[in-house]
Amino acid sequence: MARKGPARVITLEEFKRVEKIIELTRYKKRNLAIIYLSFTCGLRACEIRRIKVGDVLEVDGNLKYVVNLTKTKGNKPREMFITNEKTRRILMSHINEMKLHCEKKRIPYDRSLPLFLSQKGYEFLPNHMVRLICSFYKMVGLDQAKSHSGRRTIITKLIDEGYNLKLVSSFAGHNYISTTLRYYDANTNKLMKMAEKSIF
Repeated sequence: MARKGPARVITLEEFKRVEKIIELTRYKKRNLAIIYLSFTCGLRACEIRRIKVGDVLEVDGNLKYVVNLTKTKGNKPREMFITNEKTRRILMSHINEMKLHCEKKRIPYDRSLPLFLSQKGYEFLPNHMVRLICSFYKMVGLDQAKSHSGRRTIITKLIDEGYNLKLVSSFAGHNYISTTLRYYDANTNKLMKMAEKSIF
């Protein structure tokens, strides 16, 4: 039975635990790149699985900073920004390993290939990408963590850091600010800290 309720917002300490467990997985470079796109770019699982190599790489092989996403939820085009330096390093490491894998398996490597290949060498099916992401959380015992946890975490962090709601909404690819606000985690600890501040 599917767990109900919003996806859990992940703390930095919890994220580090997820990173450590991914380091032990068979396809660690691929898996790290997936989780970093979720947390730093706020991508949905369905968006991650649809990215092609040519979407993120320039013709000269360098990684783009701005990616035009066309295969998104509701088919609403939006920009994705690969500006986090660690994400860029992890993504390039995955791409370089993917090139070597294709050479070894004699698979033609070109810009039309999915950025993330399944164990069988194909594009992930929608539910398979969701299950893969959720498996990382399950391995470290994070209850209520779902494939949307990275997306919900970055949206909450941006709002907490005071970014304009309209900007955050645009970053997330939402049509309405009200949708973005539903992602925000106003937890008890935050409310308690607010209550500590006196107006007198």
